[in-house]
Amino acid sequence: MIYGKLKTGAYAAVFVLALVGLGISSTRLLDISAEYQRSNIAYRQLREIKGIKGPREVVEDKLKDINPDYIAWLQIENTPIDYPVVMESDRDYLITGFYGENSIAGTPFIRRAQNAFQDKNTVILVIT
Repeated sequence: MIYGKLKTGAYAAVFVLALVGLGISSTRLLDISAEYQRSNIAYRQLREIKGIKGPREVVEDKLKDINPDYIAWLQIENTPIDYPVVMESDRDYLITGFYGENSIAGTPFIRRAQNAFQDKNTVILVIT
C-alpha cells in the first residue's frame, strides 16, 4: 500500500517536472522565433535599401553609413540567399546583426586574413 502511494507520487513528480520543462522549452523556442523574426525584418529593410534605383555608389554609401564594415552584397538567384556581407572587425558577426544589434542570425562576414575578392577563393562565413 505504501509502495503504491510512493510510486504514484513519483509519477506525479515526474509529470510535473516534465510539464515545467515543456513550459520552459516552449518559452525559449518562442523567444528564438521572435529573434529570427526581428532579424528577418532588419534584412528586409536592407534589401529595400539595396533595391533603390540610382547609381550603385549611392546605395553602397548608404549601406556603409549603416555599417562601415560593409563590403559586398551576396545574392544567389533562385535561392533565399540575399544578404549584405561585412569584413571581420572587433564586432563578433556570428552574433551581431548588420545594424550592430545582438542577433541570433548574425551577419555573413569575411575573415580579415583574406584579401576579399582578390584571392582566388573568398570564404564568406554564414551561420544559419
